Amino acid sequence: MYRNALARYPFATQAITTGFLFSLGDLISQVGIEQTPLDSYDVKRTRRLGGFGLFLAGPAMITWYRFLNLKVVIANPQKALLTRVAMDQLLFAPTFMAIFFTYNGYMEGEDWEGIKNRLRKGYPSALVGNYTLWPAVQLVNFKYVPLNYQANVVNTVALGWNTYMSYLNKKSSKKIDS
Repeated sequence: MYRNALARYPFATQAITTGFLFSLGDLISQVGIEQTPLDSYDVKRTRRLGGFGLFLAGPAMITWYRFLNLKVVIANPQKALLTRVAMDQLLFAPTFMAIFFTYNGYMEGEDWEGIKNRLRKGYPSALVGNYTLWPAVQLVNFKYVPLNYQANVVNTVALGWNTYMSYLNKKSSKKIDS
């Protein structure tokens, strides 16, 4: 059923999957990592992150992977692979993470100073974490996985990553009690 939906409606299917997995990552972060009691569970936070996955991350990722596969055409397959991974990690990843923290700050009602503070606190750790995990994932992903399934590979690995990003976002928020 999923494979049929992916074949017929690849963009929508992948965007919905991304939104669901961002929501699940936040749920794991709140309940599993932060040990939030269920009666204090922040449903708005989960909706915010799910919306980010559905409306921003999913479409951006799908469009980016299509661009890399269709426009980065180099005769040598190894050079093409390394170029795609380098572009992904040097252009997309840093921009995407800045958008993630900015979006969450804005959606939580922070002013520009609060968003800049959130970026100062969360972005460096996120970038280091990104470079620890994602280059290897993308090497395998871009080399062996067909285009329509690349977002799914990222989404599978990203379940843990989204949990980490949700935690970093919460930790970098100025609303945290110290």
